[in-house]
Amino acid sequence: MLKYVPPSFSQQLLDKWNMLTKENKSASDYIVKFDEYLNCCGAIEFESSEQILFRFRSGLRDDYCRELIA
Repeated sequence: MLKYVPPSFSQQLLDKWNMLTKENKSASDYIVKFDEYLNCCGAIEFESSEQILFRFRSGLRDDYCRELIA
């Protein structure tokens, strides 16, 4: 997906994805935005499912993260 954009754009996109947190978003909005970055960054091709899940959990608030693990 990122092969048609300059390297600086892809780095900015990855940086934004790394900074993504739930904060004041609803859970469904967070999931939509996370999936958007996941697809745009092409992470499915170069990250394991464990890495993607870790990235997802790290953006959640503690209470949601505990609920997800339970």
